[in-house]
Amino acid sequence: MAKLRKDVVAVVHQIRVGTLHEHNTRLFVGDVPSEVGEHEIKDALEAAGHRFGEFKVAWANHYLVRLPEADPQVRGAWRRTEAAAADGDEGEVLYVPWSDLSEETDETEVLFLRVPAQLKSALTQKAKTENLSINQYCARVLASAAQTAPEGLQHA
Repeated sequence: MAKLRKDVVAVVHQIRVGTLHEHNTRLFVGDVPSEVGEHEIKDALEAAGHRFGEFKVAWANHYLVRLPEADPQVRGAWRRTEAAAADGDEGEVLYVPWSDLSEETDETEVLFLRVPAQLKSALTQKAKTENLSINQYCARVLASAAQTAPEGLQHA
């Protein structure tokens, strides 16, 4: 059997039913450098619009794991995904190269903004209608507003 790639990280949803555990792979991220940690991977995924969690809790019942340390269900999903790719198919689980994620986050900064609950709700609805995360939608709206801001505020 071929060696599992150490540069592939899986996003896994762990489901507990009594004493049974299922490990369902949601996404594979490939070519992840060994020095990149879990928080950086999560931040890059979220910045790219990939959200994981349950009950409105980010990352609830989800975890990251590199293939060699993964549960057999996850390793099996990887092997099926690799086989499908070799046949020219997409496979059962989405694959994203690290370079696609890290490029989007190289120049980002965090902005905490307090807004009224009604405004947040309206922004969330608008984002959903455009099939974007609220972060992506707000960043787009703010970028557009910055282009039309008075000259003194553009560089503040």
